Amino acid sequence: MDAAGIIFDLDGVLLDTVPAHFEAWQRSFRSVGVDFDAASYREHVDGRPVRDGARAVIGDHDEAALEAVVAMKERLYTDIIEAGEFKVFADVPPILQALSRRGIPQAVASSNNQARRLLALANLSEYFEAIICGDDVACGKPAPDIFLVAAGRLGLPPARCIVVEDSIAGLSAARDGGFIPIALLRNGDSVLLPQVKRTITSLRDLQTELAL
Repeated sequence: MDAAGIIFDLDGVLLDTVPAHFEAWQRSFRSVGVDFDAASYREHVDGRPVRDGARAVIGDHDEAALEAVVAMKERLYTDIIEAGEFKVFADVPPILQALSRRGIPQAVASSNNQARRLLALANLSEYFEAIICGDDVACGKPAPDIFLVAAGRLGLPPARCIVVEDSIAGLSAARDGGFIPIALLRNGDSVLLPQVKRTITSLRDLQTELAL
């Protein structure tokens, strides 16, 4: 694998924050009378910026409901993470430490606007040369912009960067940006995109493949 740097998504890849996101989304949508379940999460909001996800579910016909959902989701999610209701996956510290020892540059590119805060709370910030959040780019995933900015900060072309993602939106962005996409399927999901040829079920698999 001809890679000189690694870009990680955050939610579901480095941190187990998906339950927090789902709870905040579900309560927010229900507050405006919209049903929301796990399938809706995966199809419409996973990996996307908050406003884009809300619009994908509500549509364009009710701007007031959309604004209410966005505001409530952000508030609820902040409360949940500040209460410490998330965890670092066990396979994360070993690979970050190994990459750091080898001098392989690392970045985080996440639609989560609170990525920097989360990484600080998790004591992981020191490993990354760049942390790019959704509000740092005009177009969020599935557009490749956020990964292109991350690669630029690492000083590497996309073709030399692995992107580790767990969402359809993120994998589409990595593929379309010319990166090396790897789908992390922690829960044994089916392949997220047929075009993504590399799949792993743990970051330990990637650590082994890179001989770290």
